[in-house]
Amino acid sequence: MTETVESFRQGRTIPPDLYGRAIPDQTVSLVTDALDKWFALLDRSQRNNTDGNGSRCVAVPVARTLDLTVSRREVLCVDEQVVRLTFTSPQGTDLPAWAPGMHLDVHLPSGRRRQYSLCGDPADRSDYTVAVRLIPDGGGGSQEMHRLEVGTEVRVRGPRNGFPFVPRGQALFIAGGIGITAILPMVRAAQCAGMDWQLLYCGRSRESMPFVDEIEGWGSPRVRIRTDDVDGHPTPADLLAQVTGGAVYCCGPPPMISAVRTTVDATAATHLYFERFSPPPVTGGVEFEVQLVD
Repeated sequence: MTETVESFRQGRTIPPDLYGRAIPDQTVSLVTDALDKWFALLDRSQRNNTDGNGSRCVAVPVARTLDLTVSRREVLCVDEQVVRLTFTSPQGTDLPAWAPGMHLDVHLPSGRRRQYSLCGDPADRSDYTVAVRLIPDGGGGSQEMHRLEVGTEVRVRGPRNGFPFVPRGQALFIAGGIGITAILPMVRAAQCAGMDWQLLYCGRSRESMPFVDEIEGWGSPRVRIRTDDVDGHPTPADLLAQVTGGAVYCCGPPPMISAVRTTVDATAATHLYFERFSPPPVTGGVEFEVQLVD
């Protein structure tokens, strides 16, 4: 599930993304369709509105459904557990624009729907690129993605943004494992914007970490790569040791997210943005009934 927290230290709460359930849910699908229609109305009604400072209001982009084709499949890691898939339009036309942090909803042949961060170049609108780690004991979505061959037609929805990147000021990027897919376009954008940035990339081992050669190839002192087999599991202090102010962007497994969330308030960071790949635990939940009518 994608979840974003902005201005964490200031107590702002952003509700969880509705589009990240592991199993398609009819109720969520109905809500999603209703939201798309509402956003379309919002876009028309707010097109000429301004905020209190005279700036133009920007409406949330309307979600799109696209039928694309797998044009390239590439194994990334030494352990062969991550594949990079490239999707293009069958007509060869440009695809809708996207920005760092955005993801696609991929509709799989089984009916499953999974979310994958875009990890290519936003300036290149000829294709979309995602990278997927195989989870043998997962819900089956990653296995289906790994079985997709070149030429397979796939329906996607998006791009959507539940993990916004603000290209200014200072930034610490923290990526765990396949979470690098969401972080990588942000780091590239930070480089282009001349930002003061640092990257901490953590993984079980070098053999399991996608894009590690590209990142090391930058030869940047701003980059730190940490592996569990050499350095041990990172502590919260390890994760946030490079914070000197500005924003923290974190994407990785739930324990990493939890460690950063509970510790960042004691640092000099001013904002926390994060993306999780699993839903947060439900505490104090109560049962309820949903009735669907024609």
